[in-house]
Amino acid sequence: MLNDVMWEWKADLTFSDDYENITMGRAQRMVERWVKRLEGTEHIEVGAFYSIALRNGRLHIHALLIGRGRGANGGRTLRDIDSKRWARAWPCRATVEVVASNERVIHYTAGQNVKNQACENDFYNVGLLNEARGQPDLGPAVGGPDDPILRRHVDENS
Repeated sequence: MLNDVMWEWKADLTFSDDYENITMGRAQRMVERWVKRLEGTEHIEVGAFYSIALRNGRLHIHALLIGRGRGANGGRTLRDIDSKRWARAWPCRATVEVVASNERVIHYTAGQNVKNQACENDFYNVGLLNEARGQPDLGPAVGGPDDPILRRHVDENS
């Protein structure tokens, strides 16, 4: 599926020492709040694939995102938005960059998942991701902005 979407942003989101005992569930809620804030502030619908990963006892997040404007902003994408502003909007250290090479960003993200001790992959707004892939929308019961689906847990220790 990752190869079927032309990703616009790559985000690496980390947690400071203040979040030393953060759970994957809380990290997921923080990602979703950050994306919802992006959507509301920029009047854009966002679709994302993200991995919440554990390495060396610390959680961090790798995300690939696309966007489509709403209403009068219909032709707007994430490429039209200041990615550095949204890196600063993350409560800890973050880099958010415009994707220059889809192939490279997918390879990077997949490679990061392999290096981790544990990883939880999730999608945000599967309807928009399916549209970007040229697939039919699965409807509001699956993939709505509040519906984390297609969750897959990977643990190389099991």
